[in-house]
Amino acid sequence: MQFFIFDTSEWYVAGVDENGYGPLLGPLIVTGVSLRVKGADPLSASELKGYRFPIPIKDSKELFKRSLASYRVGESVAITVLRICGKEFTSLQGIIDGLSLRKFCLGNYGIEDVDLPAFGGHMNEHLVRYLSNSSIFVEALVVNILMPDEFNEAVTALGNKALLDFRSFMEVQKALDARFFIMGKIGGTSHYGHFFEHLGIPFQLIKESFGASTYKLQDGEIVNFILHADREYLPVTFAGIIGKYLRELIMYSLSRSLGLDTEIPYASGYYHDKRTFEVAEKLPSGLRDRWVRLR
Repeated sequence: MQFFIFDTSEWYVAGVDENGYGPLLGPLIVTGVSLRVKGADPLSASELKGYRFPIPIKDSKELFKRSLASYRVGESVAITVLRICGKEFTSLQGIIDGLSLRKFCLGNYGIEDVDLPAFGGHMNEHLVRYLSNSSIFVEALVVNILMPDEFNEAVTALGNKALLDFRSFMEVQKALDARFFIMGKIGGTSHYGHFFEHLGIPFQLIKESFGASTYKLQDGEIVNFILHADREYLPVTFAGIIGKYLRELIMYSLSRSLGLDTEIPYASGYYHDKRTFEVAEKLPSGLRDRWVRLR
């Protein structure tokens, strides 16, 4: 097997991405993954192209298809990334307690913990060796989980879903020790200055465009919002996969707790999935406000 060889500087690059921006049911999850990589500059050092991973590493929406086989592969990638970072969890609640900026108990949402692995995934030693031989090291992981009731309360207070998403991104950014950040775009916007201003975050504009917007923060961190970043940059791809895995585990626990005996989540939680409305109808009245999103 041939490996992609870097020959220049070492960089600490963090990727931040979201899962669950616009569904009817379930949480918004913003995840940050910090990598140590080698290359000519932070962006080129973080690019996906040029690698031939032994298992699929791609946009989380493409990785987690609606089949157990697909979920098994996605879980294997997620578990492997966690283990490389020195994180080993035996349950969903364990991940929440160990990684989330917002701690909560699954029981408060009427659902049970999930033992891991949930879909038959496992740590992939081939991927571990490939990343090591490619000088790719996972340094840190952070997740920011907003369950639907917290999401609704925050959106009502802020008056803007995109602003809430941006705030969640910046909470993750602050929790990661990195100088260079690559983030997915938020709400399709190219202009984030007013978001920084609204939250009182000092910044310097470097550039704003449809494809990429770049800012410098007061401590020197460079923050990039890039179109399709989860398809092009490994730290963001990893962040999207971890966040998607967590969201699917939560939706899987909801399915089981409602008596839906399925191998993967019964419904995605999104409007285009007719099963989402079946799940919403099965929610006990006392739990609807905890699970149904306002926007």
